[in-house]
Amino acid sequence: MPNQPLPLPTKKHLVATRRAILLGVFAIALLLAYGLLRFPSVLTASPTGVRSLIGDCIILVIYALVGWSGPLIANRIHPRSCA
Repeated sequence: MPNQPLPLPTKKHLVATRRAILLGVFAIALLLAYGLLRFPSVLTASPTGVRSLIGDCIILVIYALVGWSGPLIANRIHPRSCA
């Protein structure tokens, strides 16, 4: 088999990647909210409860930013992928 370069992703694949990452962020946010509703003592049982919640929210924001801008950056790196 000759060595052929891998095909670049199409614009549809970039949009699908963006949606999949953002759907994952939304699912994690729902699970986090469910956990807080199911076990509200998590915030008060330990002195780091609120700090942990803030850290989780910051991670979700970072994931959302990567999910939103990642495919756009990939498109700038490989502009042929939109052809």
